[in-house]
Amino acid sequence: VVSGNEYLKKIIQFQFDIPTIESSKLKLYFLKRFEDFSEGKNNRSEVCQQINNFFEAYQYSFEILFPFLLSSPRAVVRLINSLSLTYRPIWDEVDTLDFILLEILRLDQPEVYAAIRDSYFDLLENPYREILAHRHSETQDASEENLLGVDRIDESLENYSDRDRHILHEILTFLFPKSFKSI
Repeated sequence: VVSGNEYLKKIIQFQFDIPTIESSKLKLYFLKRFEDFSEGKNNRSEVCQQINNFFEAYQYSFEILFPFLLSSPRAVVRLINSLSLTYRPIWDEVDTLDFILLEILRLDQPEVYAAIRDSYFDLLENPYREILAHRHSETQDASEENLLGVDRIDESLENYSDRDRHILHEILTFLFPKSFKSI
């Protein structure tokens, strides 16, 4: 079996290095693409400001956080394309920033996203738990009953470097503050 890089080396006989894009330029590119994408949304400027505020709030780790979330222009375009299918139909029903972060995890960190998806019940706050309790008890696999959502997610992070695990914990703490406050 030939790896993707080895296969490309056989097809493309010319090698060159592409310079890395500064994370601040990539952030501006994302914000511009998102603003263009969200044209027609009632509170577009408010949502764009919320996204920008998120990046400003994490300014101390921005140089680490943003490249981890969106590492290239291709990743930005991929995210915007995905949002056009997944987010646009429900954009007035969900928290935009939460949705974007979850979508980034779905696209780029599928193991972590799967753990979140499989643990949604354990990560919800009490009012939602009561609403979904009946449905959850019918669908929960008996072998998973004793494993809490946070534990499942921690298991999905075992293969990450300490740096990446820390970044993912920051994102998860932002998304699920009550579940991850002790981490």
